Order: sequence, then structure tokens, then C-alpha cells
Amino acid sequence: MPSAEQREMQLRDEIKRKLELGMARQGFRTQKDAAEDLGVEPATLNVYLKKKATPSAFFLLSVCKAWSLKIEFEGAEFGARKVPEKRKGTESGPEQLPLFSVLKELENHDLDVTIGKRSLDRLQLNVQIRFAS
Repeated sequence: MPSAEQREMQLRDEIKRKLELGMARQGFRTQKDAAEDLGVEPATLNVYLKKKATPSAFFLLSVCKAWSLKIEFEGAEFGARKVPEKRKGTESGPEQLPLFSVLKELENHDLDVTIGKRSLDRLQLNVQIRFAS
């Protein structure tokens, strides 16, 4: 079984490969351009590409999201899914049912009535209505 240091170096190898792949896919000619796109200093990106440090999860998440990458290591995957943007006019919200027409269709087996709190001058009834789904 590899030591923790060896596993860390293997992870750094994978991260370097993915960073280089992402830079190529995005068409960056320089590390400076890639770093600017990611919002980090060029020296920071250079350290990761030279495998001198392991990036934070936050950095990796940002890279995976920005460049549509997935990092795979020891059977685990790390990445970010892009959530599809909502198109105008396609939002579906709750549907408002016409109350009185729904109530007209209710039958006894759709209702559960139980007695709640009792006092000298009050009786609490709990009503549950089952609507067809």
C-alpha cells in the first residue's frame, strides 16, 4: 500500500493532468491567461502545475465548475455539475386549484376528523382532507 506522501503525489499528478487538459480545452496559451480566468495569481497556478502543493477543495471546485472538469482519484470523483439555466416562460410553480370545485368532489372516505382539545366551552376538531394526486 502506498504511503500517504506517495498518494498525495499521485493526487497532484492527477490534478496537474486535469489542469493541463482544462487549459488546452479552454485555449489558453499561457499560465497567466489561465490563472486570470480562474481568478488566482499565476504563481499559484504554477505551484499546482509543478506539483509543489495540493490545491484546496475550493480551488478545485472552482476549476471543475469553470472548465467542466472532473478529477478522479482512487475510485472517487470530484467535480461540479453545471445547473442548467432556467429559460424564460418555462418556470412551473405550484398549481392553484379552484377551491370550490375541489370541495364538491370530496367524499366521506377523503376526510379524517378527530377530536382534539376539549374545554368547558370549546371543542377542537382536526380535519384532514386527502386530495387525489
